[in-house]
Formats: sequence, structure tokens, C-alpha cells
Amino acid sequence: MNKLLTYLRVRWDAFLEVIRLTGRTLKLNLLRTSLSLLGVSIGIFSVVSILVGVDSLQNYLIHSLRKFGNNTLYIDRFDYKNMGNQPWAKIRRMRKPSYEEYRFLQRKLDSTLYDELNFRMVVPGMAVKYGKEKVRASLLGDAGNIFRIMSFDLDKGRFYNALEREKGLPVAVIGWDVADALFGGENPLGKYIQIGGKKIKVIGVFQKEGGMVTVNPANNKVFVPYLTMRKLVPGGQRRFYTTIMVKPASEATLEDLKGRIEVLLRNYRKLKPGEKSNFYINNIDFLKDMVKRSMRVLNLAGWILGGFSLLVGAFGIANIMFVSVKERTREIGIQKALGAKRGFILAEFLLEAVILALVGGILGLVLVLFIVKVFNAHAADFVLIYRQSQILKGLLISALTGVVAGFFPAWQASRLHPIDAIRK
Repeated sequence: MNKLLTYLRVRWDAFLEVIRLTGRTLKLNLLRTSLSLLGVSIGIFSVVSILVGVDSLQNYLIHSLRKFGNNTLYIDRFDYKNMGNQPWAKIRRMRKPSYEEYRFLQRKLDSTLYDELNFRMVVPGMAVKYGKEKVRASLLGDAGNIFRIMSFDLDKGRFYNALEREKGLPVAVIGWDVADALFGGENPLGKYIQIGGKKIKVIGVFQKEGGMVTVNPANNKVFVPYLTMRKLVPGGQRRFYTTIMVKPASEATLEDLKGRIEVLLRNYRKLKPGEKSNFYINNIDFLKDMVKRSMRVLNLAGWILGGFSLLVGAFGIANIMFVSVKERTREIGIQKALGAKRGFILAEFLLEAVILALVGGILGLVLVLFIVKVFNAHAADFVLIYRQSQILKGLLISALTGVVAGFFPAWQASRLHPIDAIRK
């Protein structure tokens, strides 16, 4: 036990001596050292700041996509994954999902497979009036409870209930921009707006959405029950965009649900065996995979850009270490004459290089942390996420840079012959 304590004490004293020598190196070659550390700092700053930015953006986008519903199935006349590769003429010939098909699925689908079933129709650019004020907004009508599928936050009021949906009562939940344009500072709740010449009571206002990136915002939308919408836009199902939305009971039931919908709709549309389906069942979660793939590309770009700065910093540290070896040649010779092993000399100079690199890395991390704090203090809804793993990565990269940069000078120092070194 005493031998172990003595060994650890000797190693600790050696470590403190390396710290002292590193400090002396910093003072003697202040300009050169500062430039070298700057290279490492910029490299670590580049890598970690891009990791922070990409992780934060990915988190923000995936959080925004929750609006579409997790694992929600969208029955439509085109394939969402290949929208850019499908000719519009072909899409137009495809049969739109209908309200009658929604009602058919409502009767035939096993209720244990899904949590929510909804039919939605969208009419863009609809005129909405209140008194002398007028604004154009997207009108959305839904037959089920869309607010149990898509995630929207209310600023005031409430969503329409089951009775209002089933009876087609004249009620609406409006977007923040619509409310601002029509009512200004006036409270819109309980007021009547005009759509298609008919009066609709405002029962809710969506929370204002905005920021750097906003996915499908509700600011300029008006939501009404579908049966209400049929009175406002007669024959709208034939002219405007429609879709059927199905939220699975769980991820485990997703494939069973998808297969059952496929069979039911094919039967309803009287498609023959082997005949290609004239509808698509889309899982909106593919957007999350797209976001993650895009973020991986940005991450790679960050590593490449930061790598160049780290390379410059590594050359700077290597240069400092070569100078340090040259200036301390006699000292190395005396150490070896007194019994210091090659491994000890190698470790001593490697540790010095690692400490230099870590100093530069810590400066880069402090700069990133400062920028994150300042940005988040002034950000509206997009915030930068600074994870502990990112800090550890930055420190690890700094240490590895020091090892790579300092290995050859340290190896050269360890190979010096004691007599030749003392003579110099």
C-alpha cells in the first residue's frame, strides 16, 4: 500500500511539473502559442457550434412535425414520398378520397386498431369578413376530431366539440393572423364572421406561430366542422383537396391498420385482384427520416470545416513542441542520465501537447457556450441546445489533436542519447 502511495505521489509530482513546464512554454513563446491555440479554439468552436446548431435545428423540426401526428396515416391520391416524380396529369386522374369512403371506414374498421379517424377538406384563399374588414385564409373542414391528430395550441377559447361537428353548427377556430386582421385588439370570441355569405361564430383562436422555421402554421387558417363547410362551399369535395387521416392506436398496430385499410378501400372501389390501387396510404413519419438525413449532411460539413482549423492548430502545437524539445535538450539529457525511461519522457511531452490542445479546446467551448447563452436570451421560440455529450466530444477532440500533434516531437525527445543531449 505504501509503495502504491509513493508511486502515485511521484506521478502526481511529475504531472504538476509538466503543468509548470507548459506554463513556462506559454510565457516564453506567447505569440506563437496564442496563434496555435487560436487554431485549436477555432476548430473546436467550428465543430461544436455546428453540432449544437444541427442538433437544435433537428430537434426543432421534429418537434414541429408533431403537428402532423405521430405515425398518422394519410390516405390520398398521390404518394407523399415521390411527390416530385409524379406527373400532375396522372395525379389529377386519380380518385380523391371522399367523405363517403370516410364513413365507410368508420363503419368497417376495427376500432381497436385506431384512435382517431378524420376526413379533411381544404379550400385555399377563401374570403373571410367581419364588418368592413376582409382577409383571405385557408378554410379547413374536418369530420372527425382533427385536434386529437394534429397538434395546435390555442391562444384563447376552445375547439369545437362532437355535437357541433355532428350537427354541422356554424362555429370556427381561427388563426392568429386572421383574428388580428379582422378584429385588431378586439376579443374575437363570440363574434360572427362571414364566410360564403353565411355567419360563423368564432369560438377559438390559435396561438401565434412563428420563428426561424415554421411547419404548416395555423396563423392564416380557419377550421370549421366538415358538415358546416359543405354549406359554405357546395360541391367542394369535387373541386378541392381532400384526405382521410387515421391515427393508429399504437405503433404496434400500424401495419395491421394499414393492411386493413388497403383491403377495405380496394373493396369499396371495386378493384380487381392484381389491379394496382388507385390511392396511397402515406405515413407522414418519413419526414422525420428526411430531416435526420439532411442533418447528417450538415454534421459532416461541420466536421470537414472544423477539421481544417484543427489541422492548422495541430501544426502549431507540433511546432511549439519541437521548439520545446530543442530548448530543453540538456534538461532531457540530465533526466535520462538520472534514470528517466523513454516512456516517461514520451509521456511528459505528450501530456504537455495535450494540455496545450485542451486549453485551446476549452477556449473554443467557452465561446460556444457564450454564444448559446446570448442567442437563447434573445430568441423567440427557437433555442440552441447545448448537450453534455457535445462538451465531452469537444474535449476529446482537443485531447486527440494534442496527442497527434505532440507524438513525433515527444518520440524524438524520448530517443535522445543522454550524453549527446547534455553536450548541447
